[in-house]
Amino acid sequence: MVSEHLIPKSHADNISMGLRACSDFYSEVDYTESYKLYGLDGLESLIRQAIIVNKINVVVVLLGIAKLIYPEFLNSIRQRQKVKVIIIFPDSEHCFESHDRYYAQCADLSWLLMPGMLGTFKLYGFECASGLGLDPTLYRKHELPKDIDVSFVGGLYRANRAEYVNYLESNGINIIVAGYGNLGQSLTPQEMNELICRSKIHLNFTGVVSDDKAIHARIKQCKGRNIEIPFLGTFMLSEYAPGLETLFVDGSEYIFFRTKEELLEKVRYYLLHDAEREAIAAQGHRRATINYTSQIVAQRMLVHLDQITLYGQNMPIFDRQFLKEFCSVRFYWLGWFLSILSWRNAYAELLLIFKLKAIAPLSATKCFARGCLHALRYRSAA
Repeated sequence: MVSEHLIPKSHADNISMGLRACSDFYSEVDYTESYKLYGLDGLESLIRQAIIVNKINVVVVLLGIAKLIYPEFLNSIRQRQKVKVIIIFPDSEHCFESHDRYYAQCADLSWLLMPGMLGTFKLYGFECASGLGLDPTLYRKHELPKDIDVSFVGGLYRANRAEYVNYLESNGINIIVAGYGNLGQSLTPQEMNELICRSKIHLNFTGVVSDDKAIHARIKQCKGRNIEIPFLGTFMLSEYAPGLETLFVDGSEYIFFRTKEELLEKVRYYLLHDAEREAIAAQGHRRATINYTSQIVAQRMLVHLDQITLYGQNMPIFDRQFLKEFCSVRFYWLGWFLSILSWRNAYAELLLIFKLKAIAPLSATKCFARGCLHALRYRSAA
């Protein structure tokens, strides 16, 4: 598994647990830290060596948006080392057009964490599947008193969340809001799980936020919380998003809403009907623990991969805009490596820049300056 960041108890960590349980041999490469240490050539050599020494059959890349990995490198290990490549795309609702569709060309299987974007990947002819698995030891149902009416964990700054929460409060609903972005209410993963377990109803919102594309305010997307809430055995009242009906059955395993008026109506109803609410929560929990453990989802992906008979039949296409953005990132790392006096790694970045010949002067200049500045901060902190 090659991952941008390997953070304990994160979704990436849950994925790695599932892959480890399904593998005869498993190893990990943190490609961000490896890039800082070894540069472009060093990272690629590290991955190739791991494949050869350990007789690796499958490389799983959990891809961020940093554009550190050269897409053609993924094609080269498929052809030369004869490995199959799975790329995990965690945020395609934001990144598909600018990023993911280019990298998906270099994968045998595109693994989406949620189902909403499957149709878009299939439109381009990419072999794809969706699934997020959670480790049962990290998301364990706690038998705690249900002493909280309604709760929500997450930042209120996204989409319509603040409007909907304020609407509930103004209509007399007792609701606890916690999580990143809510002053004084940040929680550890354990505290978050316990809060959800103590709640009669836990809300899930599906709107997304983007710093650069206002049109993304229209997107409704399933997220990890859609799996976490049922996993913890709590009644999930979720804003609708495409694909949610493929995860759980509305009316018997969760309930969805579309408007704030519908949300208020359903909150009031299920606060008054304890037995019905808890029966739905129990059935959602059963579905989650049967279908969405990390090992089950990882096994499903590997089986899907085995069933694919055609690999890498078409040459990847990289539009000029993608190449310009990819080259701009190279200038960032050129500035970084020059600032830490890593001449060999700086030279590797220059070679790739000259090979691609897709420079956007203003963006390249800004990226170079940022790389120099960040490297100097990195050196002084070390």
